Amino acid sequence: MGVIQPPVQQRMYVDDVMTDPWVRYFQGTTKQTSILTTEIVDKTISSGVITLTGSQKIRFITVDSESAAASDDLNTISGGNVGEIAILQAEDNARTVVVKDGTNIKLMGDCSLGDTEKKIALLCVSSGVYHEIARQLITNIVGTLDIQHTSTEANDHALEIDVDAAGYGDVKALDIAYITGAISPGEDEGVILINIDEIAAAGGDVFAVEVLATDGDAGIYALKAAALVGPIHQDSGVFINPTLGTDNTPTTNVPYMIDGLVANTTDIFEAQNEYIIIGANAAFEEIEFILTTNSSISIKPTFWYSISGTNQFTQFTPVDGTNGFRNTGVVAWDASDLTGHVADDVTGKFDIKIIRTRVNIPTEPVLGYAKTAATTEYIWDKEGNVNIKNLAISDLTASQVVVTDGNKTLASRAIGIADDNIVEMDDADAADDDYAKFTARGLEGRDATEVKTDLSLENVENTVHSIDAHTMAIDGRDVSADGIALDSLNDNSMADALHRHSELSASDGTPDAVVSVDSDGILYADAAPVGIDILYSGIIGTHLTVGNDITVGGTVDGVDIAARDHAQLHAVEHKDGGSDDLLAAPGIIGGDTPAAAAFTDSSISGILSLIGGKILFPATQSPSAGANTLDDYEEGGWTPDLQFGGAKVGITYSTQAGAYIKIGKVVVVIFAIVLTSKGTSTGNARIYGLPFTMLDSPAMYPGVAIRFAYITFADMLNARGVRNTTYMELKEVTNAGAPSSIQDSNFANNSIINATLFYAATA
Repeated sequence: MGVIQPPVQQRMYVDDVMTDPWVRYFQGTTKQTSILTTEIVDKTISSGVITLTGSQKIRFITVDSESAAASDDLNTISGGNVGEIAILQAEDNARTVVVKDGTNIKLMGDCSLGDTEKKIALLCVSSGVYHEIARQLITNIVGTLDIQHTSTEANDHALEIDVDAAGYGDVKALDIAYITGAISPGEDEGVILINIDEIAAAGGDVFAVEVLATDGDAGIYALKAAALVGPIHQDSGVFINPTLGTDNTPTTNVPYMIDGLVANTTDIFEAQNEYIIIGANAAFEEIEFILTTNSSISIKPTFWYSISGTNQFTQFTPVDGTNGFRNTGVVAWDASDLTGHVADDVTGKFDIKIIRTRVNIPTEPVLGYAKTAATTEYIWDKEGNVNIKNLAISDLTASQVVVTDGNKTLASRAIGIADDNIVEMDDADAADDDYAKFTARGLEGRDATEVKTDLSLENVENTVHSIDAHTMAIDGRDVSADGIALDSLNDNSMADALHRHSELSASDGTPDAVVSVDSDGILYADAAPVGIDILYSGIIGTHLTVGNDITVGGTVDGVDIAARDHAQLHAVEHKDGGSDDLLAAPGIIGGDTPAAAAFTDSSISGILSLIGGKILFPATQSPSAGANTLDDYEEGGWTPDLQFGGAKVGITYSTQAGAYIKIGKVVVVIFAIVLTSKGTSTGNARIYGLPFTMLDSPAMYPGVAIRFAYITFADMLNARGVRNTTYMELKEVTNAGAPSSIQDSNFANNSIINATLFYAATA
């Protein structure tokens, strides 16, 4: 007769009753051996170990903590024989025994035996090595519970919950009480994480959450979000091949990791502290890992992103859909989680580094490939604001859309129409080439006759052009002309007709020669072309525009071009090289009013006197390449940002202020820092936030005039700016001349810095 094997795939207890497979197993072993050998024994933990001796088919063991401690860990069961079963429970309700998942005891997760009703059954697979086969926890599970299921048929499930509310309210099929703890920026948590591996899918639909309901009078909703809860946060994007993939090296690319082909594989995380780096030319927010071999247990990964410098990283906590590389999945985070994420100085890529921290893993993961996705966020937030890309509404009119405040319809609300977007109108008599009229009801189509009525132009009549006559009447006045007269209009004839009804003169001098136009269209101030004063005043009009230039030509002498009151003078050209004067009336250059004058490329020989004492430069610099051209002046404030190793976790200040003056490319900055806490970040000390990027020149490492207190250093402390950046470094130099960087350890929680820096900007 063969040896009867225990039914390890079946539960041993259900509602405190041993299940039939286990009953039959024990009955079978009894018949086979004539005696069901059992042992009931008390064991006390000693340095995390209990020891079993002899040979028993089943051992019922009560375990007590060492020295009657309130809680103790059981890490190892020494002894035992293959096929034996050990059933463990706590000795005392007041003392908790935690059976730990590890090398000698393999569990689905740590098991806490906090009272005598909780039990766990272990099968000895070799001396001193036990695997979990069942646990009876009655009320709750402490630790991790994994359900691993492979379907063998359609309409299957890994976990089924059947609940009959029986007419009661507040009945939950699944109740999750979740405590975030002290999470901080850079840490994301998924209360319910659904990671879908669709790499083998050729079609079909997968619904992460699907809600079905029958007929009835209850209000059924697939999702309800309460106060302070944003209903939807979508990260939209597509996965593409990264531009960098390294295996336990900072820079050496492994093409198979990023080629998008599952046939080409790479063994990864083969030992503790091994790492991989995935990088791309631009920042991204998701990585999908397609595994051809899953890790048998979690590698306990840590995640890091690149910051300024060479191989410098800061740790963060994304949502890990790979379950510690136990399955194919996606690792995701928000862009806002990664403060200061920039390309590495050596790789030139935005890098994400993943490190294995677990010591022993029976089966390490094998990577098919990784891809990255740069995402766009679309959010329905907790205050009801919705940010979407497109919205298509079918079979819906404006009157059917109700706005909740005041029960108003969409037609009565303000709608912003961006460039190149269209509002489509629906009107009973609308036709192509019609006009649109804004009404109290919205936009309404109007034909030409309706437009004339709307504009009160019913008395304006027009006829089809003919050689005999063109007839037009305005308010009963006849302004008709025959076709021959209209068709023979020349450049001046129309002007003459209009001038005779104005205060200007026509080319024949009538009715007034104050201003005249000759047959060539030249404007004169009197009958003879001796010159003209072009005046500007409140009496004549509001402004005068003469192209780009006023030209004085020919033999005209003694012409003064004057700008009176509020005129703006532009370039003036004298064709024959004369020496006529450019006069500036009061208020144009150094006068009382107006406050400003505008010029285009003016040259001044001699002294430029600024009576008002001001030159105004534009808010946005218009840079010049001229070595002798001053193109910018600016004053303002900036915020000095102290960081250690490119991070600033927990740094606080009582004073954090700076100011700057920029003249051309020369920048002068001053600042003051007084700390109240130096935080927990580590590494080289730098001060970021300079208002302008330093010139990219080998000479651009300017020294800083610095005053400080409560900062330790070796012999001499100094600081310098760094070319092509917006930060300065803090250094120390020994009496022997050896330089090194000031670290976080040199700072105190009350350190003080006052400094001044002169440098050249890039523009």
